[in-house]
Amino acid sequence: MMSQIPVFTYAEAIELILGFYTFTLGYWEDELDEYPLVKRCIELGYAIRDNEHEDKYILSNKGQEFFHAYIKSISEQLISEVKKQNYEATFDGIEKWFRKEFQLENENDSKEIAEYIILNLNRYGFKVIKGFSQSKGSFCQFMEC
Repeated sequence: MMSQIPVFTYAEAIELILGFYTFTLGYWEDELDEYPLVKRCIELGYAIRDNEHEDKYILSNKGQEFFHAYIKSISEQLISEVKKQNYEATFDGIEKWFRKEFQLENENDSKEIAEYIILNLNRYGFKVIKGFSQSKGSFCQFMEC
């Protein structure tokens, strides 16, 4: 778990991670009323105006460091979970684990964060091999590298 006092719940952090690290890589100014969490990021200095698109907010260096702690914690929790399963899990099982573990309301968010975290596990010493079988469907094997 994270050692600092959480500013965001994991569900909130995941929503922000998906917005800042995937999709449009930030939030547009005309969307801010729809995303009060982004307004809080701006107030805390975690998000700043993009130099290229002045009507877009991206993560500041401070924000990148802050959300990296969440990403690292989420990654470590996933690794701990798949260890229990001999380093192999179905993608459907991983998605369901994300949804339950982090109390995600949206099935698409659990799928997107699972894909994002799995793609970046090499930063934490794990290689992920995706496969498919008739009996399991889509699955992942996790290997230390």
